[in-house]
Amino acid sequence: DKEGTQQAFVKYTNRSEGGGLSAHNIPVLRLSEMYLIAAEAAAHGAGGGESEALNYLNTLIENRTTNFASHRVTETGEALKEKIAEERRRELALEGHGVYDYIRRGQAIIRPVDEHVNTGVDAANLDIQASD
Repeated sequence: DKEGTQQAFVKYTNRSEGGGLSAHNIPVLRLSEMYLIAAEAAAHGAGGGESEALNYLNTLIENRTTNFASHRVTETGEALKEKIAEERRRELALEGHGVYDYIRRGQAIIRPVDEHVNTGVDAANLDIQASD
């Protein structure tokens, strides 16, 4: 509902006019997303390489956690790229980035049939195969 009382997950609310949901109060691009974009680009070889990717990712994580030492990223190569993807899923949850991330990374989207029980949806048609 418009007041946000019936939502399972309300990420952004209109704090200036009674706390309800508002189409005018949704961030389009946040600083955390810019850090993740820069980290992904660096991990793929842009300016600074993996050391810069680690710097961007760890800066973001450090600002989001209370125990940075246990969450610090030290991975390299494909493992680093996967960590960046995991952090994107976590940081940008429910903002509509997921399908575009899969497409950009060339990954297939596989939806298990058991997740669509009683929805009336033909789950056989929901998978999207990665293509060149």
